[in-house]
Amino acid sequence: MDINPDAVLGVIDLIHREANRKKPNDAMIQAFGYMFSTGMEALRYKVERQHEWAEDLVDEVRELLFLLAKGGVISPHLLMFLLNGFIEAKLDPGEDLTDLLGEVALEQAADTPIPDSGDLDELLESIVEQVGGNEFEVYAALAQTSQAMPPEVRQAMMGQIAASENPVLRDTGVLYLLDPAPEVRRTVCQTIARHGSPSILSPTSLRRMIALRNWLPEGERHYLDAAIKMARQKQVECASWPQGKVGELLASNMDGAGAQSIFAVVKEGRKHVIASLLVKQGVGVADAWCIRDQSKADVKDFLGHIRAETTSIPVDLDFLHTLVPHYLAVGRKAGNVPTPGFLDFVEAIGIEKWQPSEFSADDLLSLLEKDATPSHIEGKAAAEVIERSNGWCDESDFLESWFEDDAEVEAVLSEKPRSRTPAKVNAIIKSILEPRRGKWVERFLWTALWLKQKQDLLSPWMEFLVVGRELHRGRPIKEIPVMRNIAEVTVMAATAIRF
Repeated sequence: MDINPDAVLGVIDLIHREANRKKPNDAMIQAFGYMFSTGMEALRYKVERQHEWAEDLVDEVRELLFLLAKGGVISPHLLMFLLNGFIEAKLDPGEDLTDLLGEVALEQAADTPIPDSGDLDELLESIVEQVGGNEFEVYAALAQTSQAMPPEVRQAMMGQIAASENPVLRDTGVLYLLDPAPEVRRTVCQTIARHGSPSILSPTSLRRMIALRNWLPEGERHYLDAAIKMARQKQVECASWPQGKVGELLASNMDGAGAQSIFAVVKEGRKHVIASLLVKQGVGVADAWCIRDQSKADVKDFLGHIRAETTSIPVDLDFLHTLVPHYLAVGRKAGNVPTPGFLDFVEAIGIEKWQPSEFSADDLLSLLEKDATPSHIEGKAAAEVIERSNGWCDESDFLESWFEDDAEVEAVLSEKPRSRTPAKVNAIIKSILEPRRGKWVERFLWTALWLKQKQDLLSPWMEFLVVGRELHRGRPIKEIPVMRNIAEVTVMAATAIRF
């Protein structure tokens, strides 16, 4: 799938053929489904970088699925299966497909006898039982199907869940305050405002509503404020914040996409919780999740895998107190709300004070320079750092992924098809890296703060501070060897196979 992204179209055909055999092989269908979602995730990576060919290919996939489903070639069940590939890849299925799915659901409902009032509750309660009564896992199970539905369908569904007689489902309904669609978030607020009595709204849900209030776009908060006010008036108690016992805390480097992962191990009774957070430049809080009931052996295996597969180092909570509020602010500015998994992460580690607060480049510089040794970052020492930065990309594992990769890069290089590499590198510096200076200032300074956590005299955190500071001061990028290296890798990556 990584070599030929066009293969996602062929995988759709393979899934369709296998599903229509007299005795379909479910394991084979699941394997093809994994290939499809993996291919779509790879395409999403390119779409985020505005590669026109990738956007066209995703549109082609959408159109093919729409035509196959509209013509009755694939069943509604198979359509939902394939749309889950979009959801897992965090790609929008598109208005036509979601509307078609809604139409199919309505048609099937019209042909189905009206169920007893308790049937839906029984179905939902069976999901609650299957996942062990954890509302975050109930949300995840429901999201696998509901996220492909049109927002108006999710609105109706979430309104019913939030007003359910089952306390776990009601708590699940509150998590949809972090649904990607503002219409759904508004419906949940209105439902809570109507039904927010102590017998309906739990103290835990009220605490969550208050905690996430500032994570929402400013224009939506009055809906939540009204729901909170109504709950207060009806004397709903607010639960105290859980106290997390954080053991190990690791953070990966910031990769070439500007993404950084946090991994926490939290003691919970005799077992452990593994909690993870993903933040990303320009996006905010991109993902979060928790795995519960982990033994010591499970934790050891997991951390061993993380250390083997990533460049991760131990960090302290002060690092998170700087990082997380910043990315909450980044997400709010971009119009992205955190996933409910982030609320789960926050509760697991027991932090209640995280609110959006952007940490500027000047803020980062002040924080880093306060602990830096002046003789290591000024004058001749700074000049030597800049000079030695030539070759960092070869010496550091994580710097290998630091390059630009998007449609603008392709456009710049397409204007110099016969030019030698040095001319292409200069074009990338002038037209790509210079206009994106702010992004690279952030990347070097956040990496300096991350490296500073190592508490190691050999840690190069002050060297990354020097490069970030010089970029911030406006030093020409062509005069910073590591930035020229990044331009060179950008050219090499752009001339290689698309994936």
